[in-house]
Amino acid sequence: PPRAAPPPLPRRPRASTGSRACPGGTPRTAPGQPRRDPYLSRGAARNSGGAMAVRAPRAAPPIDGPLMTPRGDTPGRRPPQAVATSASVYVGSLSFDANAEHVRQHFTQAGRVLRAEVLMGSGNKHRGCAVVQFASPEEAQLAIEQLNDTELMGRRVFVREDREAGKGGGGGGG
Repeated sequence: PPRAAPPPLPRRPRASTGSRACPGGTPRTAPGQPRRDPYLSRGAARNSGGAMAVRAPRAAPPIDGPLMTPRGDTPGRRPPQAVATSASVYVGSLSFDANAEHVRQHFTQAGRVLRAEVLMGSGNKHRGCAVVQFASPEEAQLAIEQLNDTELMGRRVFVREDREAGKGGGGGGG
């Protein structure tokens, strides 16, 4: 005679709701207890009347000085406040058509340029930036003040102190 199928196993009650993608889900609460709203900050709860507890918004911090406008809105942005301590400056947003000689000619307006180097990436690809070394930190500071946000070969370049100056070179991408 054929055997009867065994009785089905009892189902285990689930401790939380959820799905296969998020098995943890939101834990169930006891009846009559306020349920925590996941969209409120920690500790906030939804009461049984449907109204939500909301914290007051924080006040914005005070602004010390004039706001800087987005790049390109005004012809002359506020120059950086830092004073150059090295004789090298970093030039960013450089045209891909510019070479070291173009950069050298543009920066001689601020002082005596000892070296102008357009930075290249792997495969000798132009990175759109350069480092210019001046004879003195004063000339580098003058270049930051006068040549920041000026046009070189159809692009507005930004000039700041070279943060890598004096670290012994090195690196090289790959």
